[in-house]
Amino acid sequence: MPSFRFTVIFLVAYAFMSTFAFCDDSHESDSQVWKVDQNRWTIQEEDKYSKWIETNVMEDFFIRLNMRIDCADVTFALRWIYARIHHLPAAATTGGNRLIGHWSKDWARIPTNATWDKDRRFRAALMAMLASTSTKTLPFDTYPKGYS
Repeated sequence: MPSFRFTVIFLVAYAFMSTFAFCDDSHESDSQVWKVDQNRWTIQEEDKYSKWIETNVMEDFFIRLNMRIDCADVTFALRWIYARIHHLPAAATTGGNRLIGHWSKDWARIPTNATWDKDRRFRAALMAMLASTSTKTLPFDTYPKGYS
């Protein structure tokens, strides 16, 4: 459905206008959700992200992945999924004003997998993030402010 894709692309274009990334990758651990190494969000990466959405995100994207999310979570989820696939930084602010992201170790006990959609650790972290965020922080969490 073109209107769905347009809406997603519009939200993405509105929300993601920065070229910077989070994190100090010098302390990466095998316990974190995913590693980013030296990868960072750039203008070129944002363009690739937009193209990835156009190519991969159809109306049934989350249904095929057996992921129950509501429309307010789409922007968060897509950003995190793309970041996980491409080893880029991502974070979000929870309702309790806690920042969680790729570096988080809360899910260290859950096995990981090289393929993002089979990565139980990533999926658990993603669903926990989606359950603890809201549209109140959406503009701040999808627009990478203050990253180094």
